Amino acid sequence: MNPTRRDFLAASALTAGAAFASPLHTLAQSASPFRVSVITDEISPDFDHACSVAANDFGMKWVELRSLWGKTVTDLDSTDVGRAQEVLGKYNLRVTDIASPFFKVNWPGAPPSKFGGRNQPPADFKEQDALLVRSIARAKDFQTDKIRCFDFWRLDDPAPYRDAMNAKLREAVQTSEAAGIHLVLENELDCNTATGREAARTLAAVPGLALNWDRQLYGNAAALDRARAAADARLERAAA
Repeated sequence: MNPTRRDFLAASALTAGAAFASPLHTLAQSASPFRVSVITDEISPDFDHACSVAANDFGMKWVELRSLWGKTVTDLDSTDVGRAQEVLGKYNLRVTDIASPFFKVNWPGAPPSKFGGRNQPPADFKEQDALLVRSIARAKDFQTDKIRCFDFWRLDDPAPYRDAMNAKLREAVQTSEAAGIHLVLENELDCNTATGREAARTLAAVPGLALNWDRQLYGNAAALDRARAAADARLERAAA
Protein backbone atom coordinates (compact mmCIF):
# COMPACT_ATOMS: atom_id res chain seq x y z
CA MET A 1 0.00 0.00 0.00
CA ASN A 2 1.38 3.42 -0.95
CA PRO A 3 1.89 5.81 2.00
CA THR A 4 -0.26 8.91 2.06
CA ARG A 5 1.01 12.44 2.60
CA ARG A 6 -0.34 12.24 6.16
CA ASP A 7 1.64 9.03 6.86
CA PHE A 8 4.75 10.60 5.37
CA LEU A 9 4.55 13.77 7.45
CA ALA A 10 3.65 11.90 10.63
CA ALA A 11 6.74 9.75 10.22
CA SER A 12 8.80 12.85 9.52
CA ALA A 13 7.59 14.48 12.72
CA LEU A 14 8.73 11.46 14.72
CA THR A 15 12.14 11.46 13.09
CA ALA A 16 12.77 15.21 12.87
CA GLY A 17 16.47 15.78 12.69
CA ALA A 18 16.96 12.67 10.59
CA ALA A 19 17.27 12.48 6.82
CA PHE A 20 14.05 14.30 5.93
CA ALA A 21 13.98 17.03 8.54
CA SER A 22 17.27 18.69 7.68
CA PRO A 23 16.49 19.38 3.98
CA LEU A 24 13.01 20.59 4.87
CA HIS A 25 14.44 22.95 7.48
CA THR A 26 16.81 24.31 4.82
CA LEU A 27 13.95 24.75 2.33
CA ALA A 28 11.76 26.51 4.88
CA GLN A 29 14.56 28.93 5.76
CA SER A 30 15.58 29.58 2.15
CA ALA A 31 14.70 32.61 0.05
CA SER A 32 12.00 30.60 -1.73
CA PRO A 33 9.20 32.73 -3.26
CA PHE A 34 6.76 30.12 -1.88
CA ARG A 35 5.29 30.01 1.60
CA VAL A 36 6.58 26.63 2.70
CA SER A 37 4.05 25.25 5.16
CA VAL A 38 2.45 22.09 6.54
CA ILE A 39 -1.09 21.12 7.53
CA THR A 40 -0.71 20.99 11.29
CA ASP A 41 -2.91 17.96 11.92
CA GLU A 42 -0.66 15.92 9.64
CA ILE A 43 1.97 16.33 12.33
CA SER A 44 -0.32 15.98 15.35
CA PRO A 45 -3.91 16.72 16.42
CA ASP A 46 -2.33 18.61 19.33
CA PHE A 47 -2.03 22.07 17.81
CA ASP A 48 0.68 23.29 20.19
CA HIS A 49 2.86 20.24 19.51
CA ALA A 50 2.28 20.48 15.75
CA CYS A 51 3.28 24.15 15.73
CA SER A 52 6.36 23.40 17.84
CA VAL A 53 7.50 20.79 15.32
CA ALA A 54 6.74 23.05 12.35
CA ALA A 55 8.63 26.01 13.81
CA ASN A 56 11.44 24.41 15.79
CA ASP A 57 12.18 21.19 13.90
CA PHE A 58 11.22 22.22 10.37
CA GLY A 59 12.08 25.93 10.61
CA MET A 60 8.76 26.96 9.10
CA LYS A 61 7.06 30.34 9.34
CA TRP A 62 3.72 29.25 7.91
CA VAL A 63 1.11 26.57 8.63
CA GLU A 64 -2.16 25.47 7.06
CA LEU A 65 -5.18 24.95 9.32
CA ARG A 66 -7.56 22.03 8.83
CA SER A 67 -8.29 20.62 12.29
CA LEU A 68 -7.04 21.59 15.74
CA TRP A 69 -7.42 19.50 18.90
CA GLY A 70 -9.79 17.19 17.03
CA LYS A 71 -12.05 20.01 15.79
CA THR A 72 -12.42 21.07 12.17
CA VAL A 73 -11.15 24.63 11.82
CA THR A 74 -14.58 25.83 10.68
CA ASP A 75 -16.13 24.43 13.88
CA LEU A 76 -13.87 26.36 16.27
CA ASP A 77 -15.64 28.63 18.75
CA SER A 78 -14.29 31.97 19.96
CA THR A 79 -12.42 30.32 22.85
CA ASP A 80 -10.75 27.85 20.48
CA VAL A 81 -9.80 30.66 18.11
CA GLY A 82 -8.21 32.68 20.88
CA ARG A 83 -6.28 29.65 22.10
CA ALA A 84 -5.04 28.91 18.57
CA GLN A 85 -3.99 32.53 18.04
CA GLU A 86 -1.91 32.36 21.22
CA VAL A 87 -0.18 29.19 20.00
CA LEU A 88 0.60 30.75 16.62
CA GLY A 89 2.05 33.80 18.34
CA LYS A 90 4.11 31.61 20.67
CA TYR A 91 5.87 30.01 17.71
CA ASN A 92 5.86 33.08 15.44
CA LEU A 93 3.78 31.28 12.82
CA ARG A 94 1.35 32.67 10.25
CA VAL A 95 -1.47 30.93 8.36
CA THR A 96 -1.35 30.33 4.62
CA ASP A 97 -5.00 29.32 4.24
CA ILE A 98 -8.04 27.76 5.85
CA ALA A 99 -8.10 24.12 4.72
CA SER A 100 -11.87 23.87 4.70
CA PRO A 101 -13.79 20.82 3.37
CA PHE A 102 -15.96 23.21 1.36
CA PHE A 103 -17.82 21.40 -1.46
CA LYS A 104 -16.62 17.92 -0.45
CA VAL A 105 -20.20 16.75 -0.93
CA ASN A 106 -22.31 14.85 -3.44
CA TRP A 107 -23.76 16.96 -6.22
CA PRO A 108 -27.56 17.10 -5.74
CA GLY A 109 -29.53 15.17 -8.34
CA ALA A 110 -26.54 13.16 -9.52
CA PRO A 111 -25.97 9.48 -8.71
CA PRO A 112 -24.23 9.16 -5.32
CA SER A 113 -20.48 9.11 -5.81
CA LYS A 114 -18.69 5.86 -5.05
CA PHE A 115 -15.78 7.97 -3.81
CA GLY A 116 -17.56 10.40 -1.51
CA GLY A 117 -17.04 10.41 2.21
CA ARG A 118 -14.92 7.28 2.43
CA ASN A 119 -12.66 8.77 5.10
CA GLN A 120 -14.86 11.41 6.70
CA PRO A 121 -18.44 11.95 7.93
CA PRO A 122 -20.98 12.69 5.18
CA ALA A 123 -21.73 16.35 4.53
CA ASP A 124 -24.92 17.94 3.24
CA PHE A 125 -24.96 20.13 0.14
CA LYS A 126 -27.51 22.39 1.84
CA GLU A 127 -24.98 23.19 4.57
CA GLN A 128 -22.28 24.42 2.20
CA ASP A 129 -23.29 28.09 2.07
CA ALA A 130 -23.12 28.25 5.87
CA LEU A 131 -19.78 26.43 5.77
CA LEU A 132 -18.41 29.10 3.43
CA VAL A 133 -19.55 31.84 5.83
CA ARG A 134 -17.73 30.10 8.70
CA SER A 135 -14.65 29.59 6.55
CA ILE A 136 -14.54 33.30 5.71
CA ALA A 137 -14.86 34.13 9.41
CA ARG A 138 -11.95 31.81 10.28
CA ALA A 139 -9.86 33.29 7.47
CA LYS A 140 -10.33 36.72 8.98
CA ASP A 141 -9.63 35.39 12.49
CA PHE A 142 -6.31 33.97 11.33
CA GLN A 143 -5.43 36.82 8.97
CA THR A 144 -5.28 34.84 5.75
CA ASP A 145 -6.96 35.65 2.45
CA LYS A 146 -7.27 32.10 1.14
CA ILE A 147 -9.78 29.29 1.66
CA ARG A 148 -9.37 25.83 0.19
CA CYS A 149 -12.30 24.26 -1.64
CA PHE A 150 -13.15 21.26 -3.80
CA ASP A 151 -15.59 20.55 -6.63
CA PHE A 152 -17.83 17.79 -5.29
CA TRP A 153 -17.36 14.05 -4.97
CA ARG A 154 -16.25 12.46 -8.21
CA LEU A 155 -18.83 11.18 -10.69
CA ASP A 156 -18.23 8.57 -13.36
CA ASP A 157 -19.75 11.05 -15.83
CA PRO A 158 -19.85 14.64 -14.52
CA ALA A 159 -20.65 16.11 -17.95
CA PRO A 160 -24.45 16.47 -17.42
CA TYR A 161 -23.81 18.39 -14.19
CA ARG A 162 -20.62 20.27 -14.97
CA ASP A 163 -22.22 23.58 -16.00
CA ALA A 164 -24.29 23.69 -12.80
CA MET A 165 -21.22 22.80 -10.72
CA ASN A 166 -19.27 25.63 -12.32
CA ALA A 167 -22.13 28.06 -11.66
CA LYS A 168 -22.11 27.11 -7.97
CA LEU A 169 -18.34 27.59 -7.84
CA ARG A 170 -18.69 31.01 -9.47
CA GLU A 171 -21.28 31.97 -6.86
CA ALA A 172 -18.90 30.92 -4.09
CA VAL A 173 -16.04 32.88 -5.65
CA GLN A 174 -18.21 36.00 -5.76
CA THR A 175 -19.20 35.57 -2.10
CA SER A 176 -15.56 35.11 -1.07
CA GLU A 177 -14.23 37.98 -3.16
CA ALA A 178 -16.82 40.31 -1.64
CA ALA A 179 -15.21 39.52 1.72
CA GLY A 180 -11.67 40.00 0.37
CA ILE A 181 -10.96 36.26 0.32
CA HIS A 182 -9.71 34.04 -2.51
CA LEU A 183 -11.02 30.52 -3.08
CA VAL A 184 -8.32 28.01 -4.04
CA LEU A 185 -9.47 24.75 -5.61
CA GLU A 186 -7.52 21.68 -4.52
CA ASN A 187 -7.21 18.87 -7.01
CA GLU A 188 -8.43 15.74 -5.27
CA LEU A 189 -8.51 12.15 -6.46
CA ASP A 190 -12.01 11.63 -5.07
CA CYS A 191 -13.44 14.85 -6.54
CA ASN A 192 -14.24 15.98 -10.08
CA THR A 193 -11.00 17.92 -10.51
CA ALA A 194 -7.98 15.67 -10.01
CA THR A 195 -5.72 16.01 -13.06
CA GLY A 196 -4.01 18.97 -14.66
CA ARG A 197 -6.36 18.77 -17.64
CA GLU A 198 -9.39 18.81 -15.35
CA ALA A 199 -7.95 21.70 -13.34
CA ALA A 200 -7.42 23.76 -16.50
CA ARG A 201 -11.03 23.10 -17.53
CA THR A 202 -12.44 24.15 -14.16
CA LEU A 203 -10.31 27.28 -13.84
CA ALA A 204 -11.28 28.38 -17.34
CA ALA A 205 -14.96 28.05 -16.45
CA VAL A 206 -14.72 29.80 -13.08
CA PRO A 207 -12.96 33.19 -13.28
CA GLY A 208 -11.31 34.20 -10.04
CA LEU A 209 -10.87 30.63 -8.81
CA ALA A 210 -7.24 29.77 -8.01
CA LEU A 211 -5.57 26.36 -7.83
CA ASN A 212 -4.02 24.64 -4.83
CA TRP A 213 -2.09 21.89 -6.60
CA ASP A 214 -1.98 18.93 -4.25
CA ARG A 215 0.78 16.67 -5.33
CA GLN A 216 0.71 14.57 -2.13
CA LEU A 217 3.59 12.12 -1.87
CA TYR A 218 2.78 10.43 -5.15
CA GLY A 219 0.30 12.92 -6.56
CA ASN A 220 -3.47 12.98 -6.78
CA ALA A 221 -3.31 13.25 -10.54
CA ALA A 222 -0.82 10.37 -10.82
CA ALA A 223 -2.92 8.29 -8.44
CA LEU A 224 -5.95 8.77 -10.66
CA ASP A 225 -3.93 7.68 -13.69
CA ARG A 226 -2.81 4.54 -11.83
CA ALA A 227 -6.40 3.76 -10.81
CA ARG A 228 -7.59 4.15 -14.39
CA ALA A 229 -4.76 1.93 -15.67
CA ALA A 230 -5.62 -0.73 -13.10
CA ALA A 231 -9.30 -0.61 -14.11
CA ASP A 232 -8.37 -0.95 -17.79
CA ALA A 233 -6.15 -3.93 -16.97
CA ARG A 234 -9.01 -5.64 -15.09
CA LEU A 235 -11.31 -5.14 -18.08
CA GLU A 236 -8.71 -6.59 -20.44
CA ARG A 237 -8.28 -9.66 -18.21
CA ALA A 238 -12.04 -10.15 -18.00
CA ALA A 239 -12.35 -9.95 -21.79
CA ALA A 240 -9.51 -12.43 -22.40
